[in-house]
Amino acid sequence: KKIILAGNPNVGKSTIFNYLTHSKEHTGNWAGKTVSNTEGIMKYKNNSYSIYDLPGIYSLLPHSEEERVARDLLIFDEYDFIIVVCDASSLLRNLNLVIQLKELNKDLVLCLNLMDEAKKSGITINIDLLEKLLDIKVIDTCGHDRNSLIKLKEFIYNYTGKEKDNFILKYPDYIEDKISMISKYLDKYILSIDKRWLSINILRKDDVIVSYINNLLGIDILSELDIDILDVDSVLVESINNKASDIYNRVVFENKNIKDRYLDKIFTNKIFGIPIMLLFLGIIFLLTIKISNYPSSLLFSMFSYLEDILFEFLVNLGISSILIDLFINGIYKVTTWVISVMLPPMMIFFPLFTLLEDFGYLPRIAFNLDGVFKKCSSCGKQALTMAMGFGCTCVGVTGCRIIDSKRERLISIITTSFIPCNGKFPTIIAIISMFLVGINSSLSNLFLSTGVLLL
Repeated sequence: KKIILAGNPNVGKSTIFNYLTHSKEHTGNWAGKTVSNTEGIMKYKNNSYSIYDLPGIYSLLPHSEEERVARDLLIFDEYDFIIVVCDASSLLRNLNLVIQLKELNKDLVLCLNLMDEAKKSGITINIDLLEKLLDIKVIDTCGHDRNSLIKLKEFIYNYTGKEKDNFILKYPDYIEDKISMISKYLDKYILSIDKRWLSINILRKDDVIVSYINNLLGIDILSELDIDILDVDSVLVESINNKASDIYNRVVFENKNIKDRYLDKIFTNKIFGIPIMLLFLGIIFLLTIKISNYPSSLLFSMFSYLEDILFEFLVNLGISSILIDLFINGIYKVTTWVISVMLPPMMIFFPLFTLLEDFGYLPRIAFNLDGVFKKCSSCGKQALTMAMGFGCTCVGVTGCRIIDSKRERLISIITTSFIPCNGKFPTIIAIISMFLVGINSSLSNLFLSTGVLLL
């Protein structure tokens, strides 16, 4: 049998895959870990199963290359059933993907992973009711608990397939009318993919699906049908989110810490949220600038002292003045000045920023600024990458991988590069001064001194 493992990123999917297949795959969270589809073989009770670990995805309405690769495999490949792995402690977010996978009308099993984390967070899930509402088989696991994973193997071994699927997500009437019209048009053709799902994606004018239908049937489906509806995706997403919220509210019981709820009300308040955020970030910048002055001065004094010793040593060796100038005023000064200016602020800024992350404040910043950034065609997560960019542009740019949409990620990468980071200005000054050494050492010293005064 061929089994597909699907799910959101960071739900323990790769851990389950590694256990089932005894694979040596790494289970970290770095960007691009599962960009390609990974295959392994599971052997259990003399049976063999091909297990495919898909890239972590949030949606079948693809916004990234990973989602497109996974979506195409789920649509066009032949397999026996899908195991969609969900984080039991964040079920609401995961249910969106489950509902979309149900619409494929494929054989689907829901694996509720990280049940131990959900229990620690005071979350209880009514599994029987969840099975009934989704018309799906559900099994609970803990990715690091061997016994629960053995139970998953036994479940796969005994699973015989789905019965009649009674789950249909209803959209607004005007959307349903168009879906019905397209489905009736497709009824005259024999297709291997669910016609309702195809109709939904033709209505979305999905390039891959429209091209597939046109090539398969030898027609231009969009010109054959009148399906012009504005903002189809937003309507579909809203319906999926509403359904997910309805199911979640009926099956999940949270005994959430009252303290967390109280902090949410304060930190995400429409009036006080942004002023509090500016206060926290202002304190971090102030501490970074004030405190870093002392280690910067110490490093500068130490390097200046060593510079005199090094200069005398090179003179005593009889090295030409041009080479000494190149080494001392070029290489040595450039390197030590950059270290003196850059290193102390970075060693203070990033640990302080990490504290905000550990206390769970960064997602609240992203939430507060999401509306503002949406007006600039980006998202609230960019606020985090821009804030990190003040410490170091490289860190800010690499942090852009947390943004799901490829378009928004590109916007964030470009704009974060313009943040006046701690190291950008002194590095530019140092590099220019190093080149000026070759022309005139006095000119180089003058430029370097002027740059430091500006800093």
